Amino acid sequence: MRNVHVIADAPVDVHTAFAAITRFQDFGNYADVIERVTVDGEAPNRTSSWTVNFRQGKLCWTEQDIVAAELRTIEYSLLDGDFEVFEGSWTIAAVGQIARITFTCSFDFGIPSMQRMLEPIAGRTLTSCIEAIITGALSGARIVDYQS
Repeated sequence: MRNVHVIADAPVDVHTAFAAITRFQDFGNYADVIERVTVDGEAPNRTSSWTVNFRQGKLCWTEQDIVAAELRTIEYSLLDGDFEVFEGSWTIAAVGQIARITFTCSFDFGIPSMQRMLEPIAGRTLTSCIEAIITGALSGARIVDYQS
């Protein structure tokens, strides 16, 4: 299982940051690897379907998104798709006058023989994708820490 963790600071209030991060359908505007995101349903309980370019193919999955506006969190977990495990969260917190955005993800393709080769590449791709989303959606945002 691979874990990805990205932390960014944005010079906006937490409500602005949370509103930007909940618009998954806009993420393709910021990250070239995202071909399409479709969001169905309304917060707090919605689903999103993703098509992402990866290597010379596509990864597709549908996830359950639990949006807690009062906590400024989104917890997501795999419903169906190309992963065996895909789950994590987005959290927006106030740190002084800035919004701190924390993204976490744990994923597993479920192919033990390919784990050592594919998962590190997917981890780096996911990290750079999340960085592009945050800095694209929130002007002036900067990445302060990441692990993949």
